[in-house]
Amino acid sequence: MGKSRSNINIKIRNRQIAFLKRLMVLIWKHAFFLKSGVYLGICVILAGAGAAGCMKTGGSIQANYTKVSLVEEADRLFEKGQYQTALLKYSGYVLSPYPNKDKRDLPYARYQMALCQFLLGQYTDARMTLSTLMKENPGQYRQEADALMAKINEKIQARDQILAQKQDELQQEIQKVEQFAAQNPNSAEYHFQLGDLYWKAGRTTDAVKEYEKAAKLDPSYLEKSTLRQRVRVTSAGEFTVRDSIPLAAPQSPVRVTGARMQIVQRENWLGKKETIRLSGQVENVGLYDVTNVQVEVTIYDFHDTVQGVQLAKIGTLRAGQKRPFSVLFDDYSELAIDINKYTTQVFYDEPRNAVKG
Repeated sequence: MGKSRSNINIKIRNRQIAFLKRLMVLIWKHAFFLKSGVYLGICVILAGAGAAGCMKTGGSIQANYTKVSLVEEADRLFEKGQYQTALLKYSGYVLSPYPNKDKRDLPYARYQMALCQFLLGQYTDARMTLSTLMKENPGQYRQEADALMAKINEKIQARDQILAQKQDELQQEIQKVEQFAAQNPNSAEYHFQLGDLYWKAGRTTDAVKEYEKAAKLDPSYLEKSTLRQRVRVTSAGEFTVRDSIPLAAPQSPVRVTGARMQIVQRENWLGKKETIRLSGQVENVGLYDVTNVQVEVTIYDFHDTVQGVQLAKIGTLRAGQKRPFSVLFDDYSELAIDINKYTTQVFYDEPRNAVKG
């Protein structure tokens, strides 16, 4: 346990030092503006008390930090039926970087971890966890592990039987629609249905070929949500499997997602300087590849006055592709807290063969 305690002490001291630095900055600012010797004296006393606390070994903080272990927290959550959160706690203990010899509750935590996975329906993961327990700790929880493993195998066997039955039914449906499509080669609907069935069977390349046949027979099929989520059309007009599947198709095919604004602090002997960083992702959820993609980011103050505009150049964005972007605002205002909101706007060039409407 010596190594783990040393790591905890280092983390605690780092937090204490960071707190002391922030306290000293506040003291200096308030003393400078108020110009009060009495106030400065009080602040210095408070700073001394904070420094004295930092000089301690951190034993009392460590006691509070380790008072309730991850395993105990997980047990409480398990008793309440909160298996997902309990699983995270057990996993955190089992997979923590400390040596296994220092984890006295490791066999128990592994068994409870497998039990949570079983109760959550994660049968394959539960079997792997139990197999590791039986291999690394063969003499502990053997009876309980054998009983749980038998239940897991029953669940997996029943699941595999259901999947095999569904796969047989799917193959029969494919054969039937294949006959209909062969007898009616000009039917866009049959080709589209066959594409859906191929996709369910994991035959994505064959599915895209059928979607292409349906779209060429009837261009309105290009607007089908399933086709738009699975297919992209290159600048040369070729149909290929989409790189990623969007959750929904917005009005604009190119959009910004996951945008967030952060205050970045830079410190030197003159003080702190705050910079705004706005980052996110731009993705193409449309059917066609687009070029010359640019994201314009604008920030505003509380009076809706524009305080800065930055342009992030993305370039070419294929259908289904995502790319990150990030911009920095240095010269916008004296204080970063003045910034109230931001907006993003995407500009791009559409391919000539894109279908409008």
